[in-house]
Formats: sequence, structure tokens, C-alpha cells
Amino acid sequence: MSHWTISEIVKATGGRLIQGLPDDIIERISIDSRSINAGECFVAIKGLHHDGHRFIPEVLKRGVLGIVAAEEFYDEYSVTPNEKVSFISVKNTQTALGDLGARRRQAKGIPLIAITGSNGKTTTKEMTSAVLGQSFNVLGTAGNFNNLIGVPLTLLRLTESHELAVIEMGMNVPGEIKELTEISRPDVGVITNIGKGHLEGLKTIDGVMKAKGELFDGLGKHGVAVINMDDRRVRALGDLFPGIALRYGIECQDADVMAKEIRSVGAGYSFDLKTPGGTIPVRLSLAGRFNIYNALAAATVGYHFKVPIQKIRDGLEQVKPFDKRMQLIKLANAVTVLNDTYNANPESMSSAIETLCTLKREGRGIAVLGDMLELGEYSLTAHQEIGKQAAQSHLRYLLVTGDFANVTAQSAIDAGMDTEHVIAGTHEEILDILKERLSPHDWILVKGSRGMAMEKIVEELVSFYGTQRSENRRQRSENREQ
Repeated sequence: MSHWTISEIVKATGGRLIQGLPDDIIERISIDSRSINAGECFVAIKGLHHDGHRFIPEVLKRGVLGIVAAEEFYDEYSVTPNEKVSFISVKNTQTALGDLGARRRQAKGIPLIAITGSNGKTTTKEMTSAVLGQSFNVLGTAGNFNNLIGVPLTLLRLTESHELAVIEMGMNVPGEIKELTEISRPDVGVITNIGKGHLEGLKTIDGVMKAKGELFDGLGKHGVAVINMDDRRVRALGDLFPGIALRYGIECQDADVMAKEIRSVGAGYSFDLKTPGGTIPVRLSLAGRFNIYNALAAATVGYHFKVPIQKIRDGLEQVKPFDKRMQLIKLANAVTVLNDTYNANPESMSSAIETLCTLKREGRGIAVLGDMLELGEYSLTAHQEIGKQAAQSHLRYLLVTGDFANVTAQSAIDAGMDTEHVIAGTHEEILDILKERLSPHDWILVKGSRGMAMEKIVEELVSFYGTQRSENRRQRSENREQ
């Protein structure tokens, strides 16, 4: 199904056709008034910051053929007769979008892999898509379209040419993974790990475990669960799973897919990938030992779909660092920035500090950290633990910002870090300190939760110093001029 009829949209959403022709053909469904084109259908989503219903007059001028809007919109505004436009009324437009995504997924019927976890979802999704892409035409989640709006939009991109789909699932509250599972009906489920993220909404790590476990619950006895055997909570969920279980790990000796002979190579790792189908050396170009686990999850999915082991290796090795996720940036002043500003929780923050200490070798390590958000009652303890780890890691400087900056700073000082090397301040104050104290061959980790906008610090450092590549271009230009 590459297009929709109006009657199909009405049936999928359980809506009411207020005006229009049931047999009219819609080429595409969109929620973005800025990019929608003539001949498409606009679903007016009401979000936290914008209400799509406000943009209906604008999209009508663009020549759309269909409008899906909430019942109250039609109660408040009379529809101007327009024989070229079909108006559909629904109780909830976000639910309607999910229904449309579910209908497209049902019509296509290809195997679908769903990936969730406290950390590594996006990287594992990209790795899995790369591995499967060696043998299949794969639809993957674009960016981090992993919620009740993003997942349906991904499913709506399914075409006749796709053979597999890889979907990322995020969540903030109980029941969200369950809803996403009901929409996407996955055949294979991957839970990368279970950690202390979103505790504000989930209260305890057992609450996180239960919420993530909704993915395995939704697979049923005919599904396939891909289990990280080195994560005890994921392993416990796997023990309860009634269907096929495929296991991966580093420490666990009876996993189906394993990494052996792990070696640090440059900013990445090499290891021997061991599967039931054989063993092959792999060179991973991503920083952070935790990315080996993400690679093993992807390899396990590839093994399940009978991707040859050589192609599994090729897929893993082609994956490059992602923007704001353990991204290495070489500044022109010979300082290296480890840009991990996409998001943060206690486990990912701890792993990032460990990675900084591994990569810096003889250089000075500097951690620039923002608050970890959405941790609820655990916030104080979590920031204290990070401050203590920073001190025990023998970092040269710890620069912190946010509401819990003083908590993190004081914990580091209490754990033995030099008071003069621990500073809490604003973005601007931290940047001034960095510009004053940076030396060649320093390594800087910049990390914090999404709401802390820590990428602005990275952007300012790049703007102020330039990167080695841009510096080399500048020098070549000057040489030519001379």
C-alpha cells in the first residue's frame, strides 16, 4: 500500500467524514505544516508547545486533500465547503496517528525489530539497521523518532520495497512501551539494558524494569527476545519470556553471541565476534566499551535473520560516531572534545567518565557536566555519586552547571578533589574558565541531560578554536596565497 483513500483513513482512525469523497486518493500523511505538500493529508497534533489545529488554514492554502482534526475543532469552527478537501473528525489526533501507523504496519506485514533500553537505543538501532542492511532493504527509525508520535511516523514511511523494519522505542511513563508495541506489533524485541533513567515518572529501577519489560510482554510466545545476559534485570525478564530467546554478552559464558579478546584500538575497539555460525574479528570505530554491547545486540539480530557473519562484521564496521553521542572533535589547539551531549542518566554519565579516562591516556582529563534530569527522589544521590566518581578518576578539572551543580562539586571535593579544580557555574562562566586553562592534549568530556543544552558549550569551543580539519584548510589556503 503506497497510498491511502479517504475511506481507509476514516476506517483506520474510527473517525467521521464530515465532508469529502471517500474514494479520493491521498499520497502521504504528515503532521508538519512547514513541509506538507499538495495532495497530502494533514493530521493536526496538539503537542506541549504547538497545536497543529492552528495551522489548518495554512495547510489548506498548500493544496492538501485531507484534514484529520479533533472533534472540538469542528465544534468550534465551521468547515468552509471545499469539494477538493476531505475533513475527518476524530476523538484524539495523536491516537489517530498511531492508528494510521498501525494500519500501515499491518498492511505491510514484514518482520519488525523493536529496540528499547535505558542507554544505547539509538546506537543499537543504527547498528542493527547497518547489519540487516547488508542483506535486506531496511526501514529504520529516523533520528530519535521513538515516541507515540515518532513511531507511527516511521511506520507510515513503509513501502512495498521494504523487507524489514527497525524501530526504536523510548518512554517516560509506565504503559508507553505497551502502547508502542500495540502500534508496531514487533516480531523481535531488544532491551539493551535497564538503568536509573526517568525515575521521576517510574519511581524506582524496578519500575523501569517493568516498563521496559512491556516490550517482551508484547512479543508473546511467537516472538523473539534478544537478551543482554550481562544485565541482571534484562536477564531476569528473559527468564520469564515464553518465546524464543537469543542471548548475548561479554561476561556470560553461555551466551549465543559473544565478544572475546577485546582490545582498545585508537578511539575504538577490536574484538572477536563469536556466534553459533562462526567467529570473526571486528574493528569497531566507536568510543566507549559499552558500544561493544550495542554491537553484540545488533549482531544477534543479524544472526537471527541469517545475515552471513562476514556481512554482520561489515555492517558493524561501517557504523561511524553519531552526532552528540561519544563524538570525538579535535580542536585546532590540540584539545580533544568528547561530545556526549545528547542526553544523560547515572549509568551513561558514569560510562562516559570511564571512557574519558581510557581515551585521555597521559593527557589531562576535564569533565564538563550538566544536571541529570528526571531522576525524582534519586537526584541528590545520583549527582553525589558522579562527583565522587570524578574525584576517584583523578580528573584534572570538574566543571559543573545546573541546579545540582553544587551537590556534584561538593561531593567531588569531599572525595579528595582539589577545591581549586572543581567549579560550579553557568555555561558562560565554564567557557571562560576553559579558554583560560586549556592546554594542548587535554581531553574534555561534555555531557548532560537534553534539557541542559550542553551542546552549546561544544559549539562555542568549536567556534572559538576551530577544528584541526578547518585549521588545516586555513593553513593550506594561506600557503597557496603566499
